[in-house]
Amino acid sequence: MYRLFENAAEIEDPLPGKVTGCLPEWLSGSLYRNGPGMYEVGETRMLHWFDGMACLQRFEIRDGSATYMRKYIQSDTYHQNLSMNRIVNTEFGTYAEYTDPCKKIYEKINTYYIPKTDNTSVTVWPLGSRMYVSSETNVSNEVDPDTLETVGKLDISKTLKLDAAAAHAHWETDGTVHFIGYTYTAHPCYCLYKIPGRPGGAMDISDARVTSSIKCKWPLFPSYYHSFAMTKNFYVFIEQPFVLNLTKVISMVKTKNAIIDCMDFRPMNKTVFHIVDRHTGQEVNTDFAYQTDPMFFFHHANMYQEGSNLILDLCSFRDARIMKLLYLKDLEKESFQDTKSCEEIKTCRLRRFVLPLDVSEETALNENLVHVPGCRATAVRKTEKNVFLTSEQMYNEGFEFPQINYAKFNGKKYRYLYGYSVFKSGQQALVKIDMHTKETKSWSDGTCHPSEPIFVGRPDGKQEDDGVLLSAINSNVEGKYAYLLVLDAKTFTELARVEFPDIRFLRDLHGLFRPH
Repeated sequence: MYRLFENAAEIEDPLPGKVTGCLPEWLSGSLYRNGPGMYEVGETRMLHWFDGMACLQRFEIRDGSATYMRKYIQSDTYHQNLSMNRIVNTEFGTYAEYTDPCKKIYEKINTYYIPKTDNTSVTVWPLGSRMYVSSETNVSNEVDPDTLETVGKLDISKTLKLDAAAAHAHWETDGTVHFIGYTYTAHPCYCLYKIPGRPGGAMDISDARVTSSIKCKWPLFPSYYHSFAMTKNFYVFIEQPFVLNLTKVISMVKTKNAIIDCMDFRPMNKTVFHIVDRHTGQEVNTDFAYQTDPMFFFHHANMYQEGSNLILDLCSFRDARIMKLLYLKDLEKESFQDTKSCEEIKTCRLRRFVLPLDVSEETALNENLVHVPGCRATAVRKTEKNVFLTSEQMYNEGFEFPQINYAKFNGKKYRYLYGYSVFKSGQQALVKIDMHTKETKSWSDGTCHPSEPIFVGRPDGKQEDDGVLLSAINSNVEGKYAYLLVLDAKTFTELARVEFPDIRFLRDLHGLFRPH
């Protein structure tokens, strides 16, 4: 497994793969996957998985064959590191002992106070005909979908005066893209913002505007967020008690701490759900606090409205210790089962929360307000101002990187969820969950490291699971090749694999499929 965290060389010329099985005739397009690819610069080394230099991979599928290429994102951070032959900018888990001497003094001060990096190694998202890669900073880098060249930059600190943004965006069929970000003001706020779609996909970043602001419940301790949920009428943002401690941030230079060292899990605080009306930008039911027990999460699976309820599915841990278990010193083991992160991911559970919208001063105390048939989640008005939520567990194994038929079912009632699972035995697998019956199907070859599965729908498909799943597979066995796996989403059986001899894929994070 340790080889997955060695520096990866660029592959600029598309490398043809060897197809076993049969790729569907209708499957034509490119799977892009983003993640860290460079962990060593000169004699310096990144400490955390999330810190590696961003590298974008492309699997192009056309006429029953597939090719593979990858290139590093040409960020300012990437060029500064390589020109100085050392790590120059502080990343999430790595404090930079050195700074670029070419920077102006005020830039140094800004870097030290709240470190800024444009190393965008987490997600890929579309903006009309354009494509961007992001992490959790103020910058997204634009890439050419064909060549993977870095061709531009979106900086929300300049366009919207925001200081950071979540890694995950939402996009709609008209091209509109939705985000959530931070602003560090006298009273820090979480800001929902969007870039409206335009006919023909020629979208203009100057159209971006903030649609709603939510004041931070704990001003000195803004919550960490990685994603948010959305339907056609509502956003839901969850303020979790894993926070950025601003009192630690201001002393980062003195303490030589990275960002992760300035983050705390505060079990004394509840997890708070904020519901925002998309049409007005106003928070809903502000007289009441929707809360649940402390938890930590990265990813929402989906959310939809059923009657007067919002049904929200996510993957949550008991606390945020997983963040401290993704240091390279823990991941560079002979096998995944030897890592502490393996044990922790086993505890990550798929949970369903139900948020009742019809809550008022007349709502009865100490009665379950959830009346969704077959649902075991509860919402109880415990006090005059508090609605306490308990979740229903939807799957009894470790589960992360959830994916759906996004194009047709994001924000809508859905049935099938796909993702990455770690069984109690430590085996890694891909899983399909029926959210109505809780029945599951799984795939694993026993010795693989699968990536997040991406659903690609059949163009004329009538059913929700009519399509395929694509996952980039690294083997844990010497001599076995990396391959792109193609699963039938309905039966969860292998349709094809495309092997790429003598290379390994990145241990990446998230992907996007764009049809030709």
